[in-house]
Amino acid sequence: MNGDARPGDTVRWDAPLVRGSLAAQWPRLSSVAARWAKEGPGAGPARIDVAACPRIDSSGLAALLRAGRRVAAAGRPFSVSGLPPHQEETLREAVAAGAAAAPPAAASREGPARRGGDAPLREALAFAGELACGLLRPAWFRIGAFSRAFAAAGPGATCVTATIGLLLGLVLAFESAAPLKLFGAEIYVANLVGVAVVRELAVLVAAIVMSGRTASAFAAELGTMGTEEEIDALRVLGIPPVRYLAAPRVAAAALAMPPLSLVAGLFALLGGGLVLSAMGYGWSAFWSYALSFSRPSDVAVGAVKAVVFGLLVGAVGCHCGLSAGAGSDAVGRAVTRAVVFSIVAVALADGVFAVLLQLHGI
Repeated sequence: MNGDARPGDTVRWDAPLVRGSLAAQWPRLSSVAARWAKEGPGAGPARIDVAACPRIDSSGLAALLRAGRRVAAAGRPFSVSGLPPHQEETLREAVAAGAAAAPPAAASREGPARRGGDAPLREALAFAGELACGLLRPAWFRIGAFSRAFAAAGPGATCVTATIGLLLGLVLAFESAAPLKLFGAEIYVANLVGVAVVRELAVLVAAIVMSGRTASAFAAELGTMGTEEEIDALRVLGIPPVRYLAAPRVAAAALAMPPLSLVAGLFALLGGGLVLSAMGYGWSAFWSYALSFSRPSDVAVGAVKAVVFGLLVGAVGCHCGLSAGAGSDAVGRAVTRAVVFSIVAVALADGVFAVLLQLHGI
């Protein structure tokens, strides 16, 4: 920075305003803003010239916005010159949005466990409402983020889902064949495996795999962004983090779950068929018996469950990441919560589905 602030003068800033240097630059910038604010509106317009600044990122824009609001609150005109056109437009939009700002180098980030009371419940409800708005009115929806999240949650989990589905089919067929063999009814293993897999087990396997892979990944990504104050910078610039970051990830998880469930179901049926073929039954007989007891309603129930479970897993992972505290240990706790809470949410939702389907005779 070149010199002290004087009435009506322009301060030329030549130090980088990026996330890594804000801890050192913010006190100097805040001091200049405080002096300008103290001098009052009669001292003339105040301006910061950043033409000589080597680099400015979103956190630097947030710092300039915070300083400018402090000066403007005292009634003194304030402006920033020398910004590139796209950053100047971003700063103008942030000012128009009236986003609440906080000192970027000392932003307070406390996890929900430290706030006590009913704060976690309020945060969860607020998150759910904003997420619903982001999914139904996708003004901030990013196709690129959605594509990356879908690739990681869907195709990236295909191998592990297929392996677990195959092993599940083998185990289920072996365990059910033992008692049925006493009555010479081993072929009905195909019926049991078919109904259980299509209606229940395939989507549960996919949901558990997604909880371990995707929910934890979402929590780690967003928790790390919070630790590095990127989420605070978005809030300062008037960009809603839930709609901008969480909505594409949750939508990707919801759309990736049905294909994963299909993969798990097909490989589970393949495992059951391998067991029956080892007992001397042909593949045509297995598929005939397996599909004879599977109704279209079972397929529809499995598809609806898959979408709902995907929404729950994605939402829990993003919420845990956005509500994580500062520091690597806080991110680790957020990842653990994401996996545990998503599995619990899936189990509870599956129980609700079981009761509702029983009541309606489906």
